Amino acid sequence: MSVINIKLYEFARKEMNLSEDKARDFVQAIDDVVKEDFRGEGLSELATKSFVKDEIHRLELSTYKAVFWAGLIQFLAIVASIFGIISFMLRK
Repeated sequence: MSVINIKLYEFARKEMNLSEDKARDFVQAIDDVVKEDFRGEGLSELATKSFVKDEIHRLELSTYKAVFWAGLIQFLAIVASIFGIISFMLRK
């Protein structure tokens, strides 16, 4: 038994007022569930190196696109402002 299992066993025996056999069965059941979950679905949900690299690459691309569009919009706004100022100055 690990330290956590021993502490859980002591808790179940003292605080939950279980007999030694019932406390041991309780701790064993929890331990089995945790191990099964870790061996089963839990492991498939962990991120792999390739997944992390793909996500970082995707975020970099979206960042580059956002910077490009923001720069383009600012450029167009500046050009439109200059044309507006020039047309205002040329009016008589």
